[in-house]
Amino acid sequence: MRAELLVMFVMGLFYDSKKVPLSDITVITSRQINITTTPLSKYALNIKVQNKGGDATFFIHPISKEERKHLWYIIAFEGNDRKKQLQVLPFEESIGGNSEYFYYKIDFVSALKMDTASEFQIEYVLSDYLKVFPAEINQDRSKYVLWEGTSNYVSVYPIETDQTTVIVGNGKVASYAGTKIGDKIQYGPTKNIPPFSSTKVSIHFENNVQPLTIANDYRLPENWYKPVTVILLIVALAFVYYQFLANLVAKFREPHVST
Repeated sequence: MRAELLVMFVMGLFYDSKKVPLSDITVITSRQINITTTPLSKYALNIKVQNKGGDATFFIHPISKEERKHLWYIIAFEGNDRKKQLQVLPFEESIGGNSEYFYYKIDFVSALKMDTASEFQIEYVLSDYLKVFPAEINQDRSKYVLWEGTSNYVSVYPIETDQTTVIVGNGKVASYAGTKIGDKIQYGPTKNIPPFSSTKVSIHFENNVQPLTIANDYRLPENWYKPVTVILLIVALAFVYYQFLANLVAKFREPHVST
């Protein structure tokens, strides 16, 4: 019985539901982007999901293909507890014909029932995403960098409310849209945002912070789980086969009682 359960578990790792979540899901998002620590840009999203339809077992998070080129890591966790991490895997299917994005599937701890809500956080970091602008500067001049993004979180679901804050530090800001408050630039709150709707924005600001040196820029391959799953399946099948042979040999060794 244990062998059969092991096989079922490993085969379950291969299962990746391609069913796109129902449009009855709506989200409330709060996003903070820290672009002060060169060469890293940190994105922290607080997402509240509300389900008004059938059971939902996962959430789809899109990022632009340009961002994906610079993706250093991505994690998700329940509430504010980083120890309660949620599984994040690539979702290899375009949604609504939007092939300009890459998608990640974030599994809920348990199915989200009708008329219930769940809150979790997504955190990801981009490396070398900021552009030095102008590209060449004299040593005695301040360094300016350019960040390009959107004024709201791009979602595959309807957004009820979105608030985006970009931390730019205390340097001079040459150009921006939004509202500047101290070392932050705020966008929103914006209400009733349709899926995949966004407004492109850019911030050109002074950043003389000494860049971090990343000693080991190791990134986990996005499809790491596939070869691991194959290995586990082979081990499980070998175990089942070994148990089958052992039972077969045991039957032959049983003494025959003549009558």
